[in-house]
Amino acid sequence: MDATALTAVRVAALAILLLGAGACSERSAEIAAVAALTAGTAVAPARAATAVVDEAASGEAIFEHWCLPCHGAGADYPGTMALTQRYGEARAVLLERGDLTEEYVQAIVRNGFNMMPPLKPTEVTDAELERLAAFVASAPQAKREHPVSR
Repeated sequence: MDATALTAVRVAALAILLLGAGACSERSAEIAAVAALTAGTAVAPARAATAVVDEAASGEAIFEHWCLPCHGAGADYPGTMALTQRYGEARAVLLERGDLTEEYVQAIVRNGFNMMPPLKPTEVTDAELERLAAFVASAPQAKREHPVSR
């Protein structure tokens, strides 16, 4: 992502956070989102509306393709920034949380949440969604069991 696109995403994420806090109008958040799209990126992961890679893609590969652009660790990720604002730093990074069940992850991915758009079965198949949810729900446990590999 080039510097212009990254700046647009940061502006859009900030507008979303301010909107959530009641500190800016819905129109301002819309303008920021349009700015991000105009810069060649989107507030949500900009991916083709097709299944990820192949039918055997791992949950981790699916996460990297669809979720990581917004939910990586650090301040450069709008989804993580929004979760930090809403729940605090301890619950902001999805792969470090121990409270996410597979069912919850599946519901959020399919239905969206706040500014996160839903992912359709043409984007993430039901089988891929099951692998993604299992990966996200088990990530904190896997990190504890194999701290060197993460």
